[in-house]
Order: sequence, then C-alpha cells, then structure tokens
Amino acid sequence: MLRRTQFALLVLVLFPALVLVSTRPSTAQDTTAVEVGGIDTSNFPEITLFVSVRDLYTIPVPDLTAEDFEVTVDGSVVSILSVENVTQNELPISVVLVIDSSESMAGGPLENAKAAAQTFLDSLAPGDEVALIDFDSTVRIVQDFTTDLDTVRGAIDTLQAGGRTALYDASYQAADVASRANNPRRFVVLLTDGNEYGQLSLNPAEAGIELAGSQNIPFYVIGLGYEVDPNYLANLADLTRGRSLIYAQADELTALYTYLAIYLRTQYIVTIDPDLEPDGAEHTVQVDVAGGTGTGTFTAPDLYPQGTIEGLPEEAVSEPVTVIAQVSAVRGLGN
Repeated sequence: MLRRTQFALLVLVLFPALVLVSTRPSTAQDTTAVEVGGIDTSNFPEITLFVSVRDLYTIPVPDLTAEDFEVTVDGSVVSILSVENVTQNELPISVVLVIDSSESMAGGPLENAKAAAQTFLDSLAPGDEVALIDFDSTVRIVQDFTTDLDTVRGAIDTLQAGGRTALYDASYQAADVASRANNPRRFVVLLTDGNEYGQLSLNPAEAGIELAGSQNIPFYVIGLGYEVDPNYLANLADLTRGRSLIYAQADELTALYTYLAIYLRTQYIVTIDPDLEPDGAEHTVQVDVAGGTGTGTFTAPDLYPQGTIEGLPEEAVSEPVTVIAQVSAVRGLGN
C-alpha cells in the first residue's frame, strides 16, 4: 500500500507540469485508460496484444485476469488464450534509450538527461535489456542490447554535447536496433530538445515512423523545451502507439523517466485466437477492461500460395515453347 501511495504522489506531482501532445488511450467515464501499445502477429493464427490499463490518476491497474478482459476483432468477440502481467509474471522487456547530445544540450540539460537515464535503469528488473543511442550531427550506437545494466551506466557517463541534430536518422536507427531485440516487449524512449537541424539526416522524416510501425515498436518521445518539432514528435509517438510529451524544464526528467520505467513494466500481455484467414487483410481490435476501451489495427500475414508464370507467349504459337511456373507457399502445398 505504501508503494502504491508513493507512486500516486509521483504521478500527481509530475503530470501537472507536462503538456500532453498525444494521448493514445480511449477512456470510459474518465476513470480507466486502456492502451493497445503493440500487436504481434509473428505467431499467427495467435495474436499477442500489449495492453496498458491505468486508473484516473494514471496508476497501473494490478491483478487483472483473463475474465476481466473482452476482446473483439472487427466487432466479433474472440477467444482469449492467456493474460500475463509483465511484472507479476517476471517477463523481460527491451528498451532503446535515445538521448540527444547536440550542442544545445550542453550543461544542465544533458546532465539531467544522463541522471534520468541512470534512474530509469534503477527501475528495471533482472533480465531486462537496454541499448543506448546518442545523436548530434551523426547517430551512434553507444551500447547495443545488454542485460548488464552496469555496462549501460558506464556508457551513459561517456555522453558529451556537441554538433547539430540528426533527429530523423536517430529515430530510424532506434527503430532498427529495437527490431533486433531479444524480447517481444520492446520500446524506444527518445529525448530531444530540438528538431531536425542542419538537414544532416540521410533518412526522411517518415522512415523511422514507418519502420517502427511495421515492427510494432512504440516510441515514447520526450520533447524538452520550446524548440522542438511537436508535429513530428506527435506523429512518431501516435503512429507507433506510443506517447509524446513536451516538457518545459530538464530538472524533472528523473521523475518522468522513473514513471516511464514503471509504466513499461506494468503491461498486460493478452494472447487471442481471432480465427482469421492469412490473407493480408487489415483488422481492427478492441479491448474492453475495467470500464475502459482501447483500440488498435493490425494486418494479418499473407500466407496463401503466390504463383508467377514466366515465358508465356503473348501471341499464338506454332511450336512448343518453354513456360516456367513458380509457386511460393509459406505454409506448404497440400496433396
């Protein structure tokens, strides 16, 4: 009870200072917020949903079971195979920490960001893995994924400010690193105090968004100060089912990062069997739990046989010709 009270106080102190650019969850009666933060189709026909459930004070709702959830796909109720909680079931997560180290972050902002990142690590659990990226005029993978958080701490301490802001390349690189995570529960936490500055990125603005969206990698984006590009940060978060926060001052970053670490570790993993055809069609999923509703969309894998024919004459022929027919069948062909 004491821990829950302390967390409530943290949220109540922290969030009045924030400007919420994007709030992805749907709410019911202003009491419960439900987010479908990721959808994994890799084990099709089973679908895995990553769901966050928070109360009026943004505190994660604990102890929910499969009986508390109802899931519909395209309006039809589907079978729930299992419901797990990341914390209660000791399920590891993977996080890419991305820190803007451009010259405008020199001094207090970067030192506060480094301290906040260290505190973020304090809130993780054994088995969680973290990668560290920093960026200015270029993007660097300072530390690839590791469960040795002391190694990540040492890497954070080496960050220094300088250069401009290759923001688009940073978001793309973060999504690329996250796509290679060892856990299906993977996230990016990106902090920047600016926008794409100097036109140094080799990737366009949409590249990181598209890669993260296709790989179901939510971005939790922190914009620091008043020189950020709120539209880009909002799109980066919204289109990847994450959240975007604009924060006026750097001195409260530690509290924010602590909240994010707790938030990411209190998701529910809901596995469903929607009985869908593997035809590449797009579907809408809705999760109802504890008086709240969250929605998301996903595309079923296209696993039907695909055929091509090469060498087929366009005109009538008078002698034999060779025609090559090729069939690609991910699931194999029947007799």
